Amino acid sequence: MKVGHREVAVALWIVRIVGMYISLAGTYTTSAWADESDIPDDIAIAAFAPEIADDSLHVVLCLEVGGSSASDAVLHALARPDRTIVPASECQAVIEPSGSFHIPSNRPAHIISLSDFKLDGPARASLKVKGYFNGKWGWGWTLDLVQQEGNWKILRRYAGFVA
Repeated sequence: MKVGHREVAVALWIVRIVGMYISLAGTYTTSAWADESDIPDDIAIAAFAPEIADDSLHVVLCLEVGGSSASDAVLHALARPDRTIVPASECQAVIEPSGSFHIPSNRPAHIISLSDFKLDGPARASLKVKGYFNGKWGWGWTLDLVQQEGNWKILRRYAGFVA
C-alpha cells in the first residue's frame, strides 16, 4: 500500500492533537472548580493567617472551611499563645447586635469562613474569605493565591461583601 502526502499530513495532525490533549490533561490535576470541602489545608492556612493577625485579640476566632469546621491540622498550624482559635462548630452565629459567641466560654466570636475555592492551575488558586460578627458587622475578600517554593502565598486581596 502506497501512503501519500495527504495521509502523512493527516497522521501528523492527529499525533499533534493527541499530544496537545495529553499535555493539557497533565497540567491540571484537579477540576477548575473544586468541591468546597476540597480546600487544601496549606491553602486554608495561607488564607486564614492575615485574618488572624489583623483581628482583635479579645475575640475568639471560629474557623470554617467550605461549610465545615477547619481541620485539626489547620487549627494547630495557626495556633498562637495570644489567640483563642477554634473550629466553627464551637461558635454560634447571632444576627442581633450582641453578636456571635464562643459557646463554651460565652466570649464574643468572629466566624471566619473560606468558600468558593477555584484551582486555576497547579500553582494558582482563588477563594473567598468572609468574616462575621453580627447582622451589621462583617467583611469579605477574594484572594488570589500563588504557590512559590512549595508554599502558598496571597498574591492579591480584593474587597468584597458579606452575603
